Amino acid sequence: MLCYSNGTDNNSISRNEFLKREFQDKFPAYCKTVANGCCLLCSDQVESSIAKLKTGKAPGLDGVMVEHVFYSHRSISLHLLVLFNAIIMHKVFFLNLH
Repeated sequence: MLCYSNGTDNNSISRNEFLKREFQDKFPAYCKTVANGCCLLCSDQVESSIAKLKTGKAPGLDGVMVEHVFYSHRSISLHLLVLFNAIIMHKVFFLNLH
């Protein structure tokens, strides 16, 4: 079992509730900064795309399986949104990450 430095269990219900509240508190501020900037994709598009992914497939070259994204914390969609918008805006994508 993994524990945080303060000794709490990272898979506990209280930790889940803490992360959920933290996400809900920060999400509106994030949306405002994205709305004021150059947002090419929105979080709804990323979330709906994640929901449509088919599970049970082999991982890609990066080793990430659909299940990793599908069952991860909801905040993953925000991280992917920033990544995808950066790729689109800067027109740069590194194919060889090794």
